[in-house]
Amino acid sequence: MAEIWEILNDYFDDHLVDLKYGEERLRQLRRVFANFTDIENVTQRDLTLVLGRWKGATHNRYVAALTHFFKWCRLRELTDLRPEFQNRREASRDTVMSLGQVRRLLGAVEAAGDEWSPFCAMLVLTGQRRGEVRDLIVDDVDDDTWFIQDTKNGNPHVVHLSETAQGWVDRWVPPSGNFNCMKLRWFKAAGVDATRYRFHDIRRSFATHLVEDGQDPQVVDRILNHCGGARGVARVYNRAQMLPQRRAAMLRWDEMLAGNQNTLAQTRTVRAAE
Repeated sequence: MAEIWEILNDYFDDHLVDLKYGEERLRQLRRVFANFTDIENVTQRDLTLVLGRWKGATHNRYVAALTHFFKWCRLRELTDLRPEFQNRREASRDTVMSLGQVRRLLGAVEAAGDEWSPFCAMLVLTGQRRGEVRDLIVDDVDDDTWFIQDTKNGNPHVVHLSETAQGWVDRWVPPSGNFNCMKLRWFKAAGVDATRYRFHDIRRSFATHLVEDGQDPQVVDRILNHCGGARGVARVYNRAQMLPQRRAAMLRWDEMLAGNQNTLAQTRTVRAAE
């Protein structure tokens, strides 16, 4: 009989090792097969019961992982099982925190703990993805500019940092421990419902409040490093031309978090000075 752990290692070496999220896919499969030894003994019912642990988008990611894994196994005659799965409906996410809630989160970052507070502060101050903030490397920060090389969409990215954000970079320590436990401490201290909001809602709120403040949506889109809009040379050119506007928008966000009610006209003055 083929032992599942040996098969998973072979699968990783043959297919997952070159994928950006290969290690995460391997962890998913190990969770699924944690209580199994031999792949020949795994049944459709077993897999259905295990997948019941996960909901929505997470469930669907596990389905994708298992579907490809079993196809790979069948090609190598390791099993005859052709499991069938039904994707779960993913809830639409359009939740936005109020500016007051975001301010309270920034004010409560110390409650997350010394190993987490810089991460939490940078999450709020920059609007960048959780994984990219988590993997911040201090050497990639040059004064008020953070250069992100490894991004979700593969496009190197530039983030302008306010003085407040630079201060947190000076305190940076790589976060460690359980995200969920930290989130509960942090959100509770800020008076924000941790069951209603996700980390990604901070990013969505960042974008929403900047646009509502009068910032150009295309500038905000560039700050977020989204893939939409122009491509190739045109996108590189447009991004380069928007660096001053992006810096001004980040400074404005710092003012908004501090409760500064400067007018849009004053913000435009900052842009012109760039």
